[in-house]
Amino acid sequence: INMKQKLYGLKLEEGGDIVSHISKFRSLMAQLDGINEKVKPNDAKAILLNSMPKSMSNMVFTLSKLNPRLESIIATLLDTESKDDEEEEAALASQS
Repeated sequence: INMKQKLYGLKLEEGGDIVSHISKFRSLMAQLDGINEKVKPNDAKAILLNSMPKSMSNMVFTLSKLNPRLESIIATLLDTESKDDEEEEAALASQS
């Protein structure tokens, strides 16, 4: 029950690291799977999307309407993180 509580309570803070957040999500999912406590795919998608910060609400809304597979959601979130990093690096480079 403790691992399920951790999974359901998982939240990414504003400006938090999406990569480590998804890693934690996957780890909890694997641990639950390892003790035969399977999380249904639709529940897993809802848990992950609900764990995103308010600043990502438009993306969360869009992804929930499209109903993609969990791995597609994860790929989209990681792609967003990558683009944010690139924009930040470009902004820093232009200040130099």
